[in-house]
Amino acid sequence: MTGLLAASAETVVYDEIPLTYPWSGLMGSDGGSDSLTVDPFSDEDPHSGDICARATYDSSAEAWAGVFVQATGDWRRGPGIGLDLTGSQTLSFAARGGRGGEVVTFGYGYEPDRNGVADSASDDMKVTLTDGWREFAIDLGGRDLSSISGLFSLRLDGGDNPEGATIYVDDIRYT
Repeated sequence: MTGLLAASAETVVYDEIPLTYPWSGLMGSDGGSDSLTVDPFSDEDPHSGDICARATYDSSAEAWAGVFVQATGDWRRGPGIGLDLTGSQTLSFAARGGRGGEVVTFGYGYEPDRNGVADSASDDMKVTLTDGWREFAIDLGGRDLSSISGLFSLRLDGGDNPEGATIYVDDIRYT
């Protein structure tokens, strides 16, 4: 898949089967694959519908780990790659912790790679979760959203979660 993909007024990144975009961008201090397990088909008390995504982080395996939901299923970024989300004002989602107290950074957009190539915008927010569902939103107003490949990300740090963490995410959308 190459080239810019057009987005509608509301772009659903994640909600129900079939999944439109893959949770394929594992990352971490040592690559992410040893410390983070992601199940986008968990049926453990979803926010809505039949499924939610569950991410389980083992802080003894890596200092930090995370995952991107990727528009293209890979790490490609830059002008003409990903989705044109121009007109979107908010990235909204619901999240909860497995026990409460989990600290996670949620965001979107790839930052520059070693060649300086990036998505047209990126931002994140660090939150402490409860064991109940909460809705969150990242304000996109005034951002250049013309080329977004990293549609949604989460990152867990061992310093914030020394005992590891399990978090749940649902209903991710750009509006």
